[in-house]
Amino acid sequence: MKMQRPRTRSIAVLAAACLYGVWLAGPADAFRPKLPPAGDCRSMAAATGGKGIWYGQFSGRYDDPYGDDRYYPLAARGCFRSEFACRRWTNQLLSISGGSSALMSCRPYNQAR
Repeated sequence: MKMQRPRTRSIAVLAAACLYGVWLAGPADAFRPKLPPAGDCRSMAAATGGKGIWYGQFSGRYDDPYGDDRYYPLAARGCFRSEFACRRWTNQLLSISGGSSALMSCRPYNQAR
């Protein structure tokens, strides 16, 4: 009677396939929405003295990408060179959130403090 050898090759192939699947999936952060860029308020205020800068805030939520009826918070803030740029940024965030917003504002930087 012949002795069976452990299926080490099959186990190694299965392990490699699992690791490849994990590598393809990437970290959980990869599924978070990519936020549009916003300016750094400190550096912009230092450069201009706070004049002509707009301060934008957004707070809302976004749906789970897998459709599990879960929601995750979405919040951002930043400074911009014009009111138009600030409003465009808040509308981009509104699109990411699927129209869910608790706070969405743009105002002159000197009034934001």
